[in-house]
Amino acid sequence: MKRLFAICLLVLLGCSSTTNRYNNYNEQTSRTINSILDSAEVFFISINEGDFITVWEILSAKSRDKIIDEIHETSRDKGIGIDKEEIRRNFRQNGIIARNFWNAARTKFDPDMVLKESKWDIGFIKSSSAEILITYTKADRPSKLKMYKQEGHWRVGLVETFWPRRYIESIFSFLRL
Repeated sequence: MKRLFAICLLVLLGCSSTTNRYNNYNEQTSRTINSILDSAEVFFISINEGDFITVWEILSAKSRDKIIDEIHETSRDKGIGIDKEEIRRNFRQNGIIARNFWNAARTKFDPDMVLKESKWDIGFIKSSSAEILITYTKADRPSKLKMYKQEGHWRVGLVETFWPRRYIESIFSFLRL
């Protein structure tokens, strides 16, 4: 009888341990999902509110580098030749280039479509990348917003998600240097 009791106790403890690990996994997954969604939401809210310093901070490193490279190349093509470090500093400090860039981007894109008129779902989550499926109410298919974990924070992969060269050219036309 003692042996049967000991076996039952071990089985119950094993189930309890598995349940705790499963609950901890679910809690961690929920925190990760919330962190990913929060970061993307703050990005779009910040664009909408004109908080371009926050927008810049939430961008992935590749997105920041690509924006800087393309502004630099376009400025060189136009005979202005703005230094890459000057462009980077301008975006970090919300200078004239940054404000004109993001304000021009807002003429091409309405953040409220994403914030108020779309359904958000998680596509996948990996240790350093994730995907948010954003389905606009009038769309057949979702847009797949790429997210990257960099420096301990989830960042928006704007360039990795969608980046036509024609946007940078039309946006650059708004710059007044």
